[in-house]
Amino acid sequence: MYLDKNNVDIVIRVFHWLLAALFVLLFVTGSNHHDTLHILLGYLLTSLIISRIMWGIIGPHNALWKNYFYTLKSILGYLSKLIQNEPITFKIHNPAGSTMILVMLLILIMVIISGLLTQGLFELDGIFYTLTQYFSDPQAFLVRSTHDALSQIMIFVIIFHIIGVVYSSKIYNINLLLMMINGKPHCFKKEKNS
Repeated sequence: MYLDKNNVDIVIRVFHWLLAALFVLLFVTGSNHHDTLHILLGYLLTSLIISRIMWGIIGPHNALWKNYFYTLKSILGYLSKLIQNEPITFKIHNPAGSTMILVMLLILIMVIISGLLTQGLFELDGIFYTLTQYFSDPQAFLVRSTHDALSQIMIFVIIFHIIGVVYSSKIYNINLLLMMINGKPHCFKKEKNS
């Protein structure tokens, strides 16, 4: 979660919403692995993830990957404080939010790799086609099942992410959804005591 007084990087915001839209479209078209649209969207997702990885290396301070890594102790300590309604403010991202971002990217990378392998194994096409000679038929079906399973897991991770955003918005009194749209931190109006 970004709690600095600066605006959220436009590249990060565009990435976030394009990623959300692409994943929804991929999930909807994913029932037919041979769908040309699904494969095209998969390549778009691959390009988007590669661009975000690069932005995390060359982008502004708030986008850099080095700001996303926390120790397990600090993650658990942060979650403990959050559960006790004692939020800790971080300048860039809190330990839980940073970890969620990294987990989602890791799962998406695994979805992409298994999808590219599935394309090579079943479509006899794509960038991993030359690797398919090393896979038996049962292994090919395992790759496709893994791709499907990872996509299902990603749905649960997204739901958990949304719950975390809603809870964090409430506890920090910041409209994180609006902030990811226009880039500016917005506090919710506090109710007056009667």
